[in-house]
Amino acid sequence: MDHEVIQTDYVVLRKDRIGGRRPAGGVLLAILPHLQPRRQKQLETSAEAIWAAITVSNLRFLIASVNRAPNSTAEQNDELLRSFSLATEQQHNYDACFVMGNLNLDIDWSAEPPLPRAIPAEKFIDSCANLAFSQLIKNPRTTATSEKTIDLFLCDTPNLVSSSVVIAGVSDHDALLAELRVY
Repeated sequence: MDHEVIQTDYVVLRKDRIGGRRPAGGVLLAILPHLQPRRQKQLETSAEAIWAAITVSNLRFLIASVNRAPNSTAEQNDELLRSFSLATEQQHNYDACFVMGNLNLDIDWSAEPPLPRAIPAEKFIDSCANLAFSQLIKNPRTTATSEKTIDLFLCDTPNLVSSSVVIAGVSDHDALLAELRVY
């Protein structure tokens, strides 16, 4: 099933959604094998977040794919923040940390500092500060009813990122694409 949409030359790490109204959803990372992907389950909670360590040009990166539903409960929000907290404890073991995904938080990312408009967003901004994250996606997702930046690319070492964009995905979600400066 992993390679119906993703090319077979990728290692697919996935965390499927448990429960819910329909048997779909979850998060995944598709990583080229030469990057030596290693899943980091000790950083995962019940949140829709999957973590992996990869190696690029002798640099060690901690990466995550996350999803936060717009109707997330307080408990689900806390589980995502707990996963971020676990990553904070391991961050010193890596050259950089990257988190990407759809977070559905009401935050004005064009403001400096970013302006949260609800309690879950305030807690998320605080967690990003603990990880020293910069949010690199600047263009909002535009639909018939809204225009919000919900697809995020968070990074603690923004000087390694030469570009980051949102591109059309293969489902109802867009895909994040980042180009790194690693030689």
